[in-house]
Amino acid sequence: MKRLIISFFLLFNLLSVGAGVLLPGTVSAQAAKGVCGQGENPSFLSFPTWYKFLSQKEDPVTKKCDITFKIPDDAPKILLAVFDIILRVSGLAAVGFVIYGGFQYILSQGEPEQTKGAKSTILNAFIGLVIAMLATAVVNIIGRNIA
Repeated sequence: MKRLIISFFLLFNLLSVGAGVLLPGTVSAQAAKGVCGQGENPSFLSFPTWYKFLSQKEDPVTKKCDITFKIPDDAPKILLAVFDIILRVSGLAAVGFVIYGGFQYILSQGEPEQTKGAKSTILNAFIGLVIAMLATAVVNIIGRNIA
């Protein structure tokens, strides 16, 4: 069980480093282009906006972002962006459960049943975190391809 937790921890670190290396380049490239919602007004906690995959134009006079969409045609793009937000929130919840499981483990004081429950919480949270990270990557790839 200990090896399994360590291997998930290492996998999480590798995915985090990989995401940290790959994602900032695309975000800074978008900010350099002046895409609406990037640069001057970054989104809250780096959550994407609901109009992330829609066509956006910046009005040169007013410097405001104009978003154009048609409901039947652009509904999948909006749903993908909302799903991306939900996946990121679930990733934060998984991190919270890892911390909660850590506190459970510390407070178990060596009692076998409580220690087992804490390890189970941590393992399940890591599995959920990895799934949320991979699903977020898949949603972003699909969204960029249909946008």
